[in-house]
Amino acid sequence: MMKTSVRIGAFEIDDAELHGESPGERTLTIPCKSDPDVNNPL
Repeated sequence: MMKTSVRIGAFEIDDAELHGESPGERTLTIPCKSDPDVNNPL
């Protein structure tokens, strides 16, 4: 696992986690703590 920054449109996530060794098996995880509003139900 490696910590990385990701930009998606106007949003920038500083604590994303990159998993996997080779390009075909990499996954990106974005913790909910990146955006506190994600934890709130709609």
